[in-house]
This record gives sequence, structure tokens and C-alpha cells, in this order.
Amino acid sequence: MKHIIKLVFLLTVYATLLLSCQEKEETISFTYVNSKVLRSTDKIADSIYYATVMNIRKQSDYIMASDGKSILFLNEELELKDYLNIFGEGPSEIYGISDFYFFENQLLVYEAGRRKFKSFGSNHNLTVIFDLDRDLPSLSFDRFAFDQVNRNIIIAGEQYHEYNIDKKLVNLDIDHNDYGGMKSMFLIDSETYIALDRVSTKIDIIKGGIIAKTYDLGFIPYIKQTFDNINFQGKKPNGNFSLIQNAYFHNGKLYLLTAKTGGKEGYWVNKIIALDPLNPKNIEIISLEDRIYNSFAVIDDDKLCVFNYSRSSFQIIEIIR
Repeated sequence: MKHIIKLVFLLTVYATLLLSCQEKEETISFTYVNSKVLRSTDKIADSIYYATVMNIRKQSDYIMASDGKSILFLNEELELKDYLNIFGEGPSEIYGISDFYFFENQLLVYEAGRRKFKSFGSNHNLTVIFDLDRDLPSLSFDRFAFDQVNRNIIIAGEQYHEYNIDKKLVNLDIDHNDYGGMKSMFLIDSETYIALDRVSTKIDIIKGGIIAKTYDLGFIPYIKQTFDNINFQGKKPNGNFSLIQNAYFHNGKLYLLTAKTGGKEGYWVNKIIALDPLNPKNIEIISLEDRIYNSFAVIDDDKLCVFNYSRSSFQIIEIIR
């Protein structure tokens, strides 16, 4: 009798856990959509040619893109409106552009090799230098976030840091776990921002000066399959491989350009995953037409600007829903 009671109890617990798991899975929905090219160009101007693009941002009336040496200012017709060529080793030049942000007619540029932020005015003249090498000797991020309200640069290193550009000092350090990869930082509001580790695919939600939540994107089938294919199997990923090639935040959604490798299909970078980082229940997976892309920006909810690495071209893409 005792064995029967024990068996019934165990079956009840198992059924409850199974039902709980099924309910949890049912709360996450996946929508798969395609896209189409609206316009494309592989030639910006006679003397300007990009073979690769590090980052793209859509701000104000401009689509801005950088190959690490210069910055293009384009309109949505992919016409050149301005061009900042500041590559060099001089004090008013940039030796490697990691990321940039346009505000108040100033272009804020991060020079990763020297750990400096430099600000350029509308006539391309250098206006100010923020030397983080002195204050923050260890940094590991490829995208910074900028809080225009409090005028803080939000970056990652051994800790998460808020650096005030007016006071020129670090005004907040937040401890975090080192997941092994480069961080991409995105601002949600003046109190909340997110940090994405592009190698481990872990996300930290930082709110009110503390890490409020951490979760792993490995629950998304496309990401899990890629991890399985390269035999990570829960081990710490190799720091040389970034599953998330590029990321962007727009209108409450985090967009992730993801790589896929392993198996007979080889290496592909042509899926963009869109989700609400605070409540990742409704996930959209956007398929791009070509094989490899390396950067993008969201223009609006239905339109992207991408750099098609396979064709060395900028493209305006419509999401077909």
C-alpha cells in the first residue's frame, strides 16, 4: 500500500512538473517572417567604397555607418549626405572607430585602441577628448549606450560604468559576472539599460544602479541549435566566436543578427531575432535573402538598413509580415 501511495505521489509530481513545463513553453511564441530588398548600392561615391561595416546607427535624419576608419552619413535613399574621414594617429584623428553616437550636432566617437571618446563638431573639428585609459584601464564593449538626459556614457569592463561627459568622471560602478565576450550596451530609459554578451548570449538588465535580472537567450531554438552544432553543450564558449554578430535596440525591442555554423550548411549570418528584452515571450525571427550580413540598423518597425557582406552593399530591407 505504501508503495502504491508513493507511486501515485511521484506520478502526481511528474504530471504537475510536465504541465508546468508545457505551460511555460506555451507562453513563448515564435513568428518567422521574410524580407525583401527595397534598394541597394555598392557604391556610395566615386572615391568611397566599403568592404565591411562595423556598426550602423539610425539617428535624426541620418543613417550613419562606419568601417572602423570613417563614418558615412546617408539618407534612406542611400545617398551620401556627409562623410567624416578622421582615420589616423594624430591627436585630432581616430585610430579605429568602435562605435559612435550623434547628439546636439556633436558626433561622439569611441576609439577602442586608445580607450578614448572624442567629440567632433558639425565642421568635423575635434571639440573634446574623454580619456578613459586613465580612469578605466580594462574595457570590453563594442557598443556603448548614451543617456542624453543625464549625459552619461554607459560602458562595460571589469564592471559596468556610467561616465558623465560634463564632469568627465565615472559616477557609478556596477559589479557583474564576466561571461567571456564583448558587451553591447543599450539604453531603455534613464534608469534602465541592458548589457548583451555577444559570445555567451547572456543579457543583464540593469535598473537603479544594480543588476535586476540576468537570463540566457539559449532558449531560442535557432540559438540553441547553433550552440549544439559547434559542441558548446553548456561549456564556456570560445571567445573568438560571437554567435551574435551585431545588435540594435529600437522602440522597446532588441534586434540580434545571429550567426549559424556547423553541419553541412556551413557558416551563415542572415537571421535577425527581435524580442522585448524585459519580457521575451513573443519572439520574431526575420530571414534575410543573402548569406552573410555583418551590420544593420532599424529604421522603423518594418524597415532595416543592412550591410550585405556577401555583395559589399548597403541595402534598405522591408520586413514582410
